[in-house]
Amino acid sequence: HNFSNLIHLGGGFDILKEPRDVNIIYTGTVYKHATALLNKLQNSFQKVGLMNLFQVKPLPVGILKVIAESKTIYVIEENSKNSGLSSIIGEHILENQISVKLVSISLTEKMIFEYGDRDWLRDKYGLGEIDY
Repeated sequence: HNFSNLIHLGGGFDILKEPRDVNIIYTGTVYKHATALLNKLQNSFQKVGLMNLFQVKPLPVGILKVIAESKTIYVIEENSKNSGLSSIIGEHILENQISVKLVSISLTEKMIFEYGDRDWLRDKYGLGEIDY
């Protein structure tokens, strides 16, 4: 796949590890979770790309190119799967008939009436280490 010149296709995201056939796209403050997943996946796959997406709507052209040329995309977000980044990317994949496996790592889909710090929320509702 030709992932060259992604930076020149517009902003909205940072490339932390060059895109490959297997890529992780994350948004928000889940860098720690994204790098933990990266380390785990690198045991199974030789090379895994890592991108930090900070412009979700509209999806940057460069990210659209990564999605189109990937075999597997892992999306990590601190939102629920529905109406979050996973949904936005999934909708793009479906509308454009892209053959790519999408794996969403997100908070569980439920109303949360408890409170605590971010780490507590992540661990309790779906982004703890055990989930990936």
